[in-house]
Amino acid sequence: MESCKPSEKMPQEDEGIVGNLEVYEKPQIYFTDPKQLLNIMAEMEEETNHLFQDLDFIEQSLEFYKESEGKQHMYMEKEAAWVSKEIDYLTNCINENKAKAAEIQEKVKLFNMSEDSVERKNAVLKQLHQKIKEVYSVCMGCSQDTATSCQLLGTIEMYLYDLLEKFDRLPAEELKTIMKEYRREKLARAKKEEELLKELAQQERWRQRAEVMRQRALAEVKKPMVKKVMWRSWLEKKVPREQEKADLAKKEKDLESYFFEE
Repeated sequence: MESCKPSEKMPQEDEGIVGNLEVYEKPQIYFTDPKQLLNIMAEMEEETNHLFQDLDFIEQSLEFYKESEGKQHMYMEKEAAWVSKEIDYLTNCINENKAKAAEIQEKVKLFNMSEDSVERKNAVLKQLHQKIKEVYSVCMGCSQDTATSCQLLGTIEMYLYDLLEKFDRLPAEELKTIMKEYRREKLARAKKEEELLKELAQQERWRQRAEVMRQRALAEVKKPMVKKVMWRSWLEKKVPREQEKADLAKKEKDLESYFFEE
């Protein structure tokens, strides 16, 4: 039978099995020296240390950024609050100046519509011109007698515009210094005004007290119209209850000794 015949490929299969056994018995070696594995472990450890250092640096940077952001936020809030206060103050000043301007306009209208003499109007205009000259001398540092009131006011206006432009061109540090000085002067003025108001209030209280004392001193003394208190006899002195009991017991004892004594 053909199935019982030996196969012709048996020698090749045996050679393959033998080769696999040789490979299995002698595996391929990736490291020729034990120090190679130690070097690889050292490199991996060094890379891990570098990664940890980078992580620490990132955490420190994040904390510093958070802290600086918080400080900057607080500074911005303070600046915003101060700016809002200044805006309110300037708004109030503008409203007050508008009210004063409206009042002056009303006075001017009344002045123009009034039946006063020309001499009085000229006197008022002369007084106003004198005040404008004083303001001009304070702003410019010199006086000018030949210019009119309108010319003086125009010069003062141009001078103020120049000051505002210079103020806008100032460096940030110098501007901060000027603002701090302005705040300090403002606080000093407010404190001085408050002290002055307190002093005036104290003087008013003293004046009122002096007026009250003066009125009391000048007032007519009225004699009392009440009847005199009637004389009353002295009340009998009350004896304490314990002493009263002791006296009563003593009396009873004396009576017993008197009647029942042998």
